[in-house]
Amino acid sequence: MLGQNEKRVSKKDAIELSSRAAQELYLRRRMRRHFYPFFLRVFSTLNPKTKLNDNWHIKYLCEILEAAYYGLGPRKLIINIPPRFLKSTICTVAFPAWVLGKNAAHRVLACSYSSKLSIKHSVDCRLVMESQWYKNTFPETRIAPDQNEKAKYQTTKRGHRIATSVGGSATGEGGDILIADDPMNPEEAMSDTMRQNTNDWMGNTWSSRMDVQDGIDLIIMQRLHDEDTTGWAIQSDPDYTLIRIPQEAEEREQIVLPISKEVIIREPGDLLHPERFDREYINKQKIRLGSYMYAAQHQQDPVPAGGGMFKEEWWQFYECLPDVYDEMIQSWDMTFRKTEDGSYVTGQIWLRKGANKFLVDQIRARMDFPETIKAVIRMTSKYPDAMRKLIEDKANGPAVIDTLRHKIPGIVPVSPDGSKEARAASYAAQVEAGNIYLPHPDAYPEKATMVADFIHEHSRCPKGKYWDQIDAASQAVRHMSSATMSSMYGEDDSIFADEPAVFASGGSPWA
Repeated sequence: MLGQNEKRVSKKDAIELSSRAAQELYLRRRMRRHFYPFFLRVFSTLNPKTKLNDNWHIKYLCEILEAAYYGLGPRKLIINIPPRFLKSTICTVAFPAWVLGKNAAHRVLACSYSSKLSIKHSVDCRLVMESQWYKNTFPETRIAPDQNEKAKYQTTKRGHRIATSVGGSATGEGGDILIADDPMNPEEAMSDTMRQNTNDWMGNTWSSRMDVQDGIDLIIMQRLHDEDTTGWAIQSDPDYTLIRIPQEAEEREQIVLPISKEVIIREPGDLLHPERFDREYINKQKIRLGSYMYAAQHQQDPVPAGGGMFKEEWWQFYECLPDVYDEMIQSWDMTFRKTEDGSYVTGQIWLRKGANKFLVDQIRARMDFPETIKAVIRMTSKYPDAMRKLIEDKANGPAVIDTLRHKIPGIVPVSPDGSKEARAASYAAQVEAGNIYLPHPDAYPEKATMVADFIHEHSRCPKGKYWDQIDAASQAVRHMSSATMSSMYGEDDSIFADEPAVFASGGSPWA
């Protein structure tokens, strides 16, 4: 007989209860096996009043991480994606909870550029692991009551999730899964010192925390600079696989999801998630951020398409040099550090006719001091008409000046004023005005590689890693521009009456 507070369950209610229970059991099996359905449940737990606006990139990221876990894809990953696309919730909150559910003995270390951000991710992950649905899905994974802090908690199987910040202490702690989520502060990305500090910590401290040879190593961030953590990781370790997801597709691409094998086609100009961030929003972001920051944060390329400070379409090209010219000079940028990733020594020959300047030749290599001395002597022998040799009077320049002052005539120490960026901007104005000419690759095929490298370095200014070609060129152009201004106010204006050289037409051959 039923009590007063008990109700008879109808056959229909029993069927509905049985159906819901069956669905729940099926969902649990899927969440134990696959990360994507698990993430969907995580999102609803963390955002109970918000409906997920799902998109292909969410499933793509989930399947990339699942493939890494099962050994079906690369386990050293760099993921570059614009901000506000759930990268942290997927990679730093949900993924650690999922892998600890599958094996409570896993050891996860996660870092971000600030301890506040790292702890937020840690607390969100713990909230998921302490939910009832998670405990029902992974009954063997429990957080040990006496090892349960915001930044560090341990499972009863001796696994853990530990949060730290870049530059913080990770001494004595290790893991088989390392997650660096936004390791670099966007506000500090333009500082050489801060970038170097971050990358040094990643290379010397963070990388040493991996306990196993086949662990999962994730770097998740938006691009900020050529030498940000992504740039450093790609250069320092070829085992990293880069997953680059730009806001706007730059070309037609076919993306195959690694688990479901679904195929996503992006056409040029397609937005990443137009239902969430439409074209009007993106256009406002372009205005607010400017071309440099938009290209970095949204397109995952620290330089806008077509170049940054120096647009590719600005360069002029010559098919032959003028027979009569006003001056020829050498210009040198010198740093001695002959290592595989060290700076270059760059020497250039420039010719001026009126207001136009022509890059004639260039030597660029990683050299030590004796090799640099020999390079200057060879350049002087090859171009005896380049009477003035401009050498920056800083870094290693003074040592070269002192050694060659009485052996080679015409050495001019140059004391740079202002920042590299300011000097480059002044030089860029003349490139934009059409006064700077480079050898045309068809007319000078032996210099094609030289010109391509020259343009590439300039296109990445001011966020590129190398400045040697820019510094040498800006030094030369500034010197020759001063000579041009002097002649304008002198008695002889004949240099402006000469016939111009024969120039290439039809735009840049590098476009």
